[in-house]
Amino acid sequence: MPRPLKCSIQGYLQDGWDIDFTDSKPKAESSFFQSRKIIRVNMPEAGTSELLREFLKMREQVCLDLSISSERDDTLEAYIRKVQRAADAMRETVKARNFAVGLSQVYFRKLSLLKAREEYVWLGDYPKEAERRKQGYAMVAESGLKAR
Repeated sequence: MPRPLKCSIQGYLQDGWDIDFTDSKPKAESSFFQSRKIIRVNMPEAGTSELLREFLKMREQVCLDLSISSERDDTLEAYIRKVQRAADAMRETVKARNFAVGLSQVYFRKLSLLKAREEYVWLGDYPKEAERRKQGYAMVAESGLKAR
């Protein structure tokens, strides 16, 4: 039986951050392997143009919030390094997980995915890291004002 063609757009950012947008539905077991430095958005109902538009918007926001930029090296060697980095991150994530807790999270996610949603989002440590950096900049700016 033929299956519809699906699309995935990936972006690699500085400091080991990755962004992945796809128009496929998420798999419950993927929650067990999610790295803290990956932002993954599943938009099953989105067309390719909408997927790209949302990816670019998210990438710009993440770069702004974390004061980083996209990696510009688009050579085959760089791509291989990025794939190896992702495999290493996945391995470390699995090692650090408690299997019993992880299994319960997979089943919880499986049940939550049964509910119809337009999109599914995994933000990893992005919100926490963005807030930490924002607070750090506020403290630096405040101490700079006091020094004058």
